[in-house]
Amino acid sequence: MTATPPAPDPAVIDQRSGTRVDSATDPAVMGEVFRRLLQTPERDIVGCRIARYRHRPGERCLVQYAISVRDGAGVVTDEHVTGQWHLAPDRTPALYRKLARRAAAEGDAPWTSPFAPVFFDAASGMLATTWPWDRRLPTLPRITTGRAPELLAPMLAWMDAASGDLEGVRVERVRYREQLNAVVRYDVRVRRAGGRTEAARFFVKAYTDDGGARAAGLLAMLDAATPPASGAARVRRAVAYVDACRALVLAEAPGTPLDRLPMDPRVIEPALRHVATGLAWFGERRAPLGVLSADDRRTAAGRARQALAAALPHLRPALDAVHAVIDAAPLDAPPGLTHGDLKLEHVFLDHGAVHLIDVDSCRLADPLWDLALLQARWWAARDAEWSERALGDWGCGVLEASYLARVPARNAAHLPVLQAMACIDVAAGLVKRRDPAWIDRAGRLVARARTFAEAPR
Repeated sequence: MTATPPAPDPAVIDQRSGTRVDSATDPAVMGEVFRRLLQTPERDIVGCRIARYRHRPGERCLVQYAISVRDGAGVVTDEHVTGQWHLAPDRTPALYRKLARRAAAEGDAPWTSPFAPVFFDAASGMLATTWPWDRRLPTLPRITTGRAPELLAPMLAWMDAASGDLEGVRVERVRYREQLNAVVRYDVRVRRAGGRTEAARFFVKAYTDDGGARAAGLLAMLDAATPPASGAARVRRAVAYVDACRALVLAEAPGTPLDRLPMDPRVIEPALRHVATGLAWFGERRAPLGVLSADDRRTAAGRARQALAAALPHLRPALDAVHAVIDAAPLDAPPGLTHGDLKLEHVFLDHGAVHLIDVDSCRLADPLWDLALLQARWWAARDAEWSERALGDWGCGVLEASYLARVPARNAAHLPVLQAMACIDVAAGLVKRRDPAWIDRAGRLVARARTFAEAPR
């Protein structure tokens, strides 16, 4: 009989302060809170789920919620609210008063949500902000309207269209990390000769500072460093950086993302081989970038370990065993170009050509990290569905064999340690997002990490 793991540590900021948010990550409980706060005769709160969770013990707890709202016509839409609780006495209500004054001062700014930008619930002690209002991303409401001419102009120029040709714009939220960054998708339609309509898709990334300008420079550098003849995975230059919005405008990458390919081995096997080959050659490229050292990588692994141990204390012994190996392993390797944060949706296949997106984390580092992280995310995605689990180890094997066929064998001796670190990193991500069955899935990833860590070398 398998023992049932203990319940995850509730999101309690600090018991001594009396500030508790045990219910913050319970969608049913928080759904009732939002019904009490936000429901009106014109809108009905019909669902609530956790989109992202961040807990800094002793400091604050932050949870992003997706709230399903049904209007009077029966149409259901998702609205996004970020709730936060702070440890310091009176910090949360004081911050609410500050943010409420700021939101009121911006009253003329475009607003697309049915909820107030900032509100406070004394009963739960929650300060909440509503998408797209963010105190560190002040241009986000303007970006999400789809009507900012300074953003539309470079998109239309890319489409070789004039402003008078614009037929319509649809804007959808793609990703949001409160007070850090946001990505929205623009579907732009223009009229062509003869009444024909043409559409193109763009992504607008909002930054808190001039990070978008730096990202535009990075993309141009990487585009120059990975010409088509190199065989390496490639990136595309930005369409524009719009300083007035602190926003980077990107055209959609060509091809199909790896997470949307049909789960047919006859399709997946050549795709994974192309990806592995492109990554191996990408790792051999050089560019004037900062270097991420082995100690930096260990530090990041330590943070992931702490997040897992805090949320799932029953995993602590296995985590300690894995990190004893990580701390002792020699991880020095010749640095090469690395994406740094590879996810399945960051890799596009276009008739065998490999394109990478979201390269903000690109550094010179051990190139094998890209392989290890993509393997871990491939395995975790397949582990989510029983019908796909047989593809997990098989796909990881295809990636590894194809990649290692193109790098010196001596450079791969420490790959199992990186694979263990990558599994811990992905497991910590499941905890932050509260993905379905996250407790069991994180446990299996930690067990997989221990297998890699204990593999003979």
